[in-house]
Amino acid sequence: MSTSKKITQQKPIPLIIVRKLLEKRQKRAIEGDSTDFSYQQNTTLEYARKMSKTTVYTPDFCQRLMEKFQVDEERAIQIIDVNPETTTELKPFFPAISEEKLKEYLEFYLEERAKAELEMEKWLEDEFGEEDEEIISYW
Repeated sequence: MSTSKKITQQKPIPLIIVRKLLEKRQKRAIEGDSTDFSYQQNTTLEYARKMSKTTVYTPDFCQRLMEKFQVDEERAIQIIDVNPETTTELKPFFPAISEEKLKEYLEFYLEERAKAELEMEKWLEDEFGEEDEEIISYW
């Protein structure tokens, strides 16, 4: 009898959410509340810790970036994962726009990130509570 699950859709997931989910699972495995924490999960957790430069994500933050920058969800999540602090870090996402427009975009990003920092913990609690299985089904 197979316990594998069928993939019904794919959706981009911010690395901060991957990291939080896997850290919770790792903690449960260490405390003995879960059966195991696999090699693949550990490798993914280490990657998420190294590559995610942000600690902030909410769907509203992502949506605001999509609207302002006129990008799809995947690109908005990539920008959030990189967490640009300078126009140089933002430039690869918008190679054809002027330095002035990049400064405007960066200012917008930083303002929206500050809002999202205030929203994130409440969103995580409201959306997922304590159950990480809900996070998996959400994404």
